[in-house]
Parts: sequence; structure tokens; C-alpha cells
Amino acid sequence: MIELAGKQVVVVGLGTSGVAAARLCMRLGCRVVANDAKPLESLSADALALVPLGAELIGGGHFAVRWEEADLVVVSPGVPKGAHVNVSLVFPDSASNAASIAIQ
Repeated sequence: MIELAGKQVVVVGLGTSGVAAARLCMRLGCRVVANDAKPLESLSADALALVPLGAELIGGGHFAVRWEEADLVVVSPGVPKGAHVNVSLVFPDSASNAASIAIQ
């Protein structure tokens, strides 16, 4: 089993499953960045309740997520197949540091 305590986990998609995944990761000692394409004001009360539990909440898209700091990315099963998560990564010696990852 992978030791998750102290790891930074990005959870993409904050529906029921994503919120549950974020809570589980926090219980296991992870630092959680919870992310959704919806703006913060459109997120559920359960998603917003992750903040007082210690999660960093980023809504309104994916560009503000510091992907390069993530040890693990959890994509909620509620994120539709074919959805594109736009990420910004640091690629040394690369002309572009942006990518769009299709959810399979």
C-alpha cells in the first residue's frame, strides 16, 4: 500500500465521489487541493465544507492548480469521459508549459 501521509493530492471533480475522496485523503494525512470546473459559488455545501477541514479549494477551472506540486491526482468518477482538464506543468527546456489532458 502507498503511504499517503504528508503527500499533496489534487482531487478533480467535487461531486459526491470527489468530496468523499478528498475527505478520505485528509483522514489519511494528505494535504488536499480540491478542484472543480464550476465556480466556487456553484459548488455544493459539502464541497465548501472541505475548507474548514483543511483542504485548499480551487473552483472555476484548472489553471490555478499548482500541478507540479502534486504527488497524486485523483479524478472523480463523476468527471465525464472525454472532459479536458487543462493543466499547467513545468517542463524543463520546453517551449510550452501548458497541456490539456483528456479524461479516459
